[in-house]
Amino acid sequence: MLFLQNVVLGQDTWIRKSDFAGSGRKGAVACTIGDKSYIGMGFDGIYHKDFWEYDPAIDSWIQLTDMPGQARAYAACFALGNKIYITTGYNGGFLLDTCCLLYTSPSPRDRTRSRMPSSA
Repeated sequence: MLFLQNVVLGQDTWIRKSDFAGSGRKGAVACTIGDKSYIGMGFDGIYHKDFWEYDPAIDSWIQLTDMPGQARAYAACFALGNKIYITTGYNGGFLLDTCCLLYTSPSPRDRTRSRMPSSA
């Protein structure tokens, strides 16, 4: 479930929005860029590598291209500018610390994905 706080004109209420379109899970990552929210990966009995975008303007979820590399949970995720970086995580056997990935916003249907360049 997704709830957003409504603080317009002094109203302090919560409004239910569209349910997350993926499966319920733990250990997912999430961040925001501008007015859109992003969530993905995690564990619900299996490890996931899916990634989703929520657009509050149309109250809708869009599934993005799956993250390349191994499915994982408990990863680190942060937004810097218009890019989302995802690194590390756990896949049931070991921590993943070699895959660092980025998504570029704002175009939800035309994502640029690549591994982070290694430091020289």
